[in-house]
Amino acid sequence: MKVLSKSDPIVSVILSNNRGIGKAEYNCGDYMYRFIRDDQSKSDWKPTVKGSAARKTAEVACKM
Repeated sequence: MKVLSKSDPIVSVILSNNRGIGKAEYNCGDYMYRFIRDDQSKSDWKPTVKGSAARKTAEVACKM
């Protein structure tokens, strides 16, 4: 994971996983996330579930 920008409470990151490389934003206030598509459009905000991989990724991103 690489931080692209941070503007409290939003952090934008590049993610790499078995499906490839992508961009995402995390809201560090409530651990919501959304993906940034190749055309720079953004998905709707989605909640993370405590203990899930998405929540753990959000927590790491917010601490960077």
